[in-house]
Order: sequence, then C-alpha cells, then structure tokens
Amino acid sequence: MIADLRRKDATAKEGEEWDDVTKPEHYHAGKLECIEIFEALGIAAPACQANVIKYVFRYKEKGGVKDLEKARWYLDRLLTYERENL
Repeated sequence: MIADLRRKDATAKEGEEWDDVTKPEHYHAGKLECIEIFEALGIAAPACQANVIKYVFRYKEKGGVKDLEKARWYLDRLLTYERENL
C-alpha cells in the first residue's frame, strides 16, 4: 500500500511550499506526507506524542528553537486529534 504512494519526484501540492517546521520536504513519500500515512493507519496521535517528546528532549543539542516549533506543531496536531475524540 505505502509503496504504491511513493514517487521519486515528491513535490509540494499546488499552492503550498516546503517549510522546515510544518511541511518539511524530506517527510514526503510523494503523494502523501508521513503524518497522512499515520492517520490512515490510525496511529497519528501516538506518533505526534512521540515526536513532541523527541523534539523537546533534543532541542538544546540539535535544532534549537526550530525543534521547539516542531514540537509545538505536533502538540497542536495531537490536541486536535484529542478534541475530535471527545
């Protein structure tokens, strides 16, 4: 299934641009972003939780403020999932 979605020529969707925090180019498998695959598999919430922990844990040694912005993006996404499931 996922192999069918892969393309070598991953491009941003029309009207969108790559962004290091909210739409990193290296997180795309062609037609879908990794988060969309997680959603299709039903594992997006735990994936977001893990990414929040990862980015907060390493921000001082690796990505600095950019990693905190990534953590916030995943936390906002996790909050959305949780609010939808109330």
